[in-house]
Amino acid sequence: MSADDLHTFGDSADALEARIADADARGTPVPPEARAMLESLRQLARAIDDLQASLGGDAPPAADEPDGPAAT
Repeated sequence: MSADDLHTFGDSADALEARIADADARGTPVPPEARAMLESLRQLARAIDDLQASLGGDAPPAADEPDGPAAT
């Protein structure tokens, strides 16, 4: 699986999140399944990142961390 393939989950989550935000802004009801799907995509992206990190690979930033983890 290439890095581009892995970014697909994050990109899908970003697109879904934007659609939900747009619907919320317009006052359009959003099915609870859409919010559940968004959370599932985020969890999947985090799991892939964690797996790659545990295998010593260069994991792309998590879907909910566009610039990667914050420096401490």
